[in-house]
Amino acid sequence: MHRDIRWENVLKYIDKDKWFIIDFDDACYNTSVTPGAHLAKENHAPEIFESDHNERVDIWSVGFLIRTASVKLEESDELIIYSKKLMAKNKFDRPTAEEGLQWIWNEYKDILREDFLEA
Repeated sequence: MHRDIRWENVLKYIDKDKWFIIDFDDACYNTSVTPGAHLAKENHAPEIFESDHNERVDIWSVGFLIRTASVKLEESDELIIYSKKLMAKNKFDRPTAEEGLQWIWNEYKDILREDFLEA
């Protein structure tokens, strides 16, 4: 669990169309002892400020990245609709990481196959 996935912690390789996550400082803390009180409320899952949260805070953050990306998407776009599921207030209503990856693969497999073939 990363606990602090936000645009400031997502970087792109200069010479590739590949992205990576930095700043794993918050991943090192025990969530039952250290809630994320120092993190910004506007770009983190609501439960991160409580003790004993889980990896679903990162699922919420992926939804937030989709919603705040600089790509122009309509509210009716499937990706925007799915991002709302990722950002559900109740963490148990959010998909798991495996379910999220499966959905992305099913929706975008043609594009993803092209990327994998070029790699």
